[in-house]
Amino acid sequence: MTELLEKPQPPADGECCDSACEPCVWDHYYAARKKWRLQQVELKEQQAKENDVDLLTMIIIKTLTTKPLPPADDDCCGGGSCAPCVWDQYYADLDQWHIQHTDTQKEKTIKNSSDV
Repeated sequence: MTELLEKPQPPADGECCDSACEPCVWDHYYAARKKWRLQQVELKEQQAKENDVDLLTMIIIKTLTTKPLPPADDDCCGGGSCAPCVWDQYYADLDQWHIQHTDTQKEKTIKNSSDV
């Protein structure tokens, strides 16, 4: 198994210079947070496999656990100059989750109708 990642912490006050650097300290934070969340999903999937959970339950676990969470209060600087803003990234991730969630629902419907 790969090294267990620590949950990343948002940059401290003053770490961002607000000059639209590429990449910004916030970019590094969001990338690390996304990597950490993906590892959490993988750990839950591995735990489900070890517990001998059926495939449908694993799909449900993955679908539910990958839904993005809204940014924490301290994730957004509120300055309006960040590009991309934490909220932009959240809404993009949420849109992607909705697409995947819809596909998963369709697969379950097809599976259930073929079992009849």
